[in-house]
Amino acid sequence: MIVVGIDGSQGAARALRFAAEEASLRDTDLRMVAVWNIPAAYYAGEGLAPTMPIERFEESMRAVGERQAAEILAAYPDLTTELIIVSGRPRKRSSRTRSARTCWWSARAASAGSAA
Repeated sequence: MIVVGIDGSQGAARALRFAAEEASLRDTDLRMVAVWNIPAAYYAGEGLAPTMPIERFEESMRAVGERQAAEILAAYPDLTTELIIVSGRPRKRSSRTRSARTCWWSARAASAGSAA
């Protein structure tokens, strides 16, 4: 299985394309992980708190993840995929999503690779 973090950014799009290509070449599944969190300002008090209910943070990330996946995965119709939406901090959540036989790509890795 190949796991990739997505967040709607251009870096995440590059990582997702690369991960999808690798999953296709290796004939393995692709898991996309989108992590949402509640901004610290939410707990800071009335003056800084966003007006969005907590449930909307997850709904928003799910919509972003589904849209990004649909755009890029159209080129890989035979690929078995899974989209996971979790709350927390991306680095901590990604380490819990991996296993010993998992390849992991992130937007940061994809951005670093494109600069070479």
